[in-house]
Amino acid sequence: MKRIIPLLFAAFGLPSALVAQTVRYDSVGIGISYPSNRLHIAETSPAATGDITTYAVRIQQSSSAFGMGGDANYSAIQSFNSRPLLINPVGNNIILGRTSLTNVGIGNDKPLFPLHVMSATGGQGVWIHGTSALATDGGAFLRITNSGTPTAGNQRIGGIIFGTSPNSADNLVFQTAAFMEVRAGGPWINNSSQPVIFRLVTQKNGSAAPEERLRVTEDGTMVFPGNTGVGTYDTKGYKFAVNGDAIFTKIKVKSNSAWPDYVFSDNYKLTDLTDLGLFIQKEKHLPEIPSAEEVEREGIDLGEMNKKLLQKVEELTLYLIKMNEQNKALKKEVDVLKEKIK
Repeated sequence: MKRIIPLLFAAFGLPSALVAQTVRYDSVGIGISYPSNRLHIAETSPAATGDITTYAVRIQQSSSAFGMGGDANYSAIQSFNSRPLLINPVGNNIILGRTSLTNVGIGNDKPLFPLHVMSATGGQGVWIHGTSALATDGGAFLRITNSGTPTAGNQRIGGIIFGTSPNSADNLVFQTAAFMEVRAGGPWINNSSQPVIFRLVTQKNGSAAPEERLRVTEDGTMVFPGNTGVGTYDTKGYKFAVNGDAIFTKIKVKSNSAWPDYVFSDNYKLTDLTDLGLFIQKEKHLPEIPSAEEVEREGIDLGEMNKKLLQKVEELTLYLIKMNEQNKALKKEVDVLKEKIK
């Protein structure tokens, strides 16, 4: 029964294009005698007209054309006449692949990830553009989420990695330059306690090991493990360097060495004033106090300098107390001499 229609076409001399059409029960085949679908179109390879590929199926409507087909390497969906390809214009959900093994490539034919975007030239990439009016809860954004709830601290929630793939676009060898990530600061209790840690990690010159540069802890403390410069890239090896003016309402310097109250201990030996005068005359600064040249070259340690200044104040106090005692003794001697003169 299934051969009746082709035989009829042949018997009545109908065109060969129609002869190639075969009806098998409720299926129609074009270019194939035994269609496996309701409509089965078979073509060995796509034809080419100029630089336009003519696929097995072509639908023409108005000035637009839509084609479907493929070759030994690809299955293709193509929009012609310089018209954009619009999929599902009514706005229903679009699903690309239904399994976790499905990768989608944009700009490349060998995607390595669920979504793999490749740009041909620099300065291109992914653009997320929100079209709704700006509001406190509006604006375009990229959402990165995971399933489940963190059960312990330091579990990674998500992040963004920057780097290169030096060998080729389809090689799984990657070099990481920097990354930003969010980790759990501890177990989460949804909608009650959700502590997080933010980390910024980069690599320094001469090292292939990423190093943490910034951490925002779960209580909002910002930690800079490396050197930090404000107005300068050269911190001279210091943890914090400012090139320019700075203002503080309060600053506290915690000393790592003893506060100079040891000056008031019984066994502390004051420098003799005569020796002190000779030192000043020669060096032009107080003992243990840096010279002007040293300060210009090295700067000063505020904590250490305050200690030294306090030490000198305390020594000066002892000198004054000692001189006061000497003045009192001298006054007594003068009073005795005055009595004798009378």
